[in-house]
Amino acid sequence: MLTTAGIQKEYIPFTEHSAEIFFSSVLGKSVFYRRGSGYFSSAVLSLFTLQFLDFAKRRGKIEIICSNQLAIDDFEVLESSEKLSEYGVLEQIKILDEDELTRDPLQFFGTLIKFGILDFKIAQYQKGGIFHDKTGAFGDSSGHTVTFRGSANETYMGWSDEGNFETLETFCSWKQEDETRVENHVRYLDKLW
Repeated sequence: MLTTAGIQKEYIPFTEHSAEIFFSSVLGKSVFYRRGSGYFSSAVLSLFTLQFLDFAKRRGKIEIICSNQLAIDDFEVLESSEKLSEYGVLEQIKILDEDELTRDPLQFFGTLIKFGILDFKIAQYQKGGIFHDKTGAFGDSSGHTVTFRGSANETYMGWSDEGNFETLETFCSWKQEDETRVENHVRYLDKLW
């Protein structure tokens, strides 16, 4: 449950409470993740391989909304996602888990899409810039929700302690002072989706 994840109010680089620590701890206790992000890269999957594998085995659901600024390789996986292998999802994840050579983030990205664990939407901002939101929500099987806002994109450099200088603020549905903020974030993400 998310209530046991030791969630801090803020995550700041070069402290014991970094963005990477936050993501790792909440993904490991969630069954739902929805995220608005300016940028996405499948390389983020390599940063949290074990957590994503565990999430997939729990049949969790990830929904990503990002700008049209994708790496060519990621775009090609999205284009060909209907042509991916026909393995059952648990068999495919087991193969990826056991075989070091197939831990390629692009292959894992395609597998997650193929079997409905990851759903992906591209946001086209019509006013000349790009969709550059940074809001996310994690949910657990008990109905608890953690939302966050901060500077990190859904990329390796956004979440890694070795990447960019990124900060986050978090809000927990079971904390009275955060209830309204969490509800507003969830409504906002629902509307975006």
